[in-house]
Amino acid sequence: MNKRRILAIISMVIVVAGAVLLLVLLNGKSGKTDTSVTPTVTPTVAPTDTVAPTDTVAPTSSQADTAAQTRVFDEAGILDDPEKKLLEERIGKLRQKYDFDVVIRIVNMEELKYDMLGAFTNEYYDSGISGRYRFGEDGLLLFLNMCDDEDGRDYWFNGCGKGAVWFDQYFFDLMQSRTSFISYLKNGDYCKAFDEMLDYVNIFLEEATTGEQPYNFDHPYTEVK
Repeated sequence: MNKRRILAIISMVIVVAGAVLLLVLLNGKSGKTDTSVTPTVTPTVAPTDTVAPTDTVAPTSSQADTAAQTRVFDEAGILDDPEKKLLEERIGKLRQKYDFDVVIRIVNMEELKYDMLGAFTNEYYDSGISGRYRFGEDGLLLFLNMCDDEDGRDYWFNGCGKGAVWFDQYFFDLMQSRTSFISYLKNGDYCKAFDEMLDYVNIFLEEATTGEQPYNFDHPYTEVK
């Protein structure tokens, strides 16, 4: 092999080696570029079923104030709007004058028997003290169940706080035997019956707050309309 041929072979090897080295360098640079790409972030959008339902919206201040002033709860539909307004206004005056609450609740509950009324009305009034209606600590509840037609309707007076002392069995007996309350109930004159009751509530509250002692069996009320 002559000297020229050897030099040609060496030159070819150098060219091939240079080409291979260039390819290696290019591939290495391409790999670094791929690994430096910033990944795409997908925002975490809250699903639509997590939105609070409309019925959980808190009541407005005006709605809360209205509930706190409501004292006539006619669930049986025996009173019209003017009658309810009349009774609410009378109760409002008693509350303002004596700082004493009066509540009238009318229901139509067939499963509620007479011997259950004491415990039922106790629980109802107690829940109203801490609930949205904010019943007063001292008060009187008249509960009327429209389901029983025998001798009128099942009803119950429940005193709370001072009301338990000022409106005891004596008041209950007086309303049954010496007033028109029962006859109004029997005749379906419900607003008149409640209005009559409120007359005597006012009389008893006046005596309890300004007299020597509240009306009771030892200190009876002597004047009846």
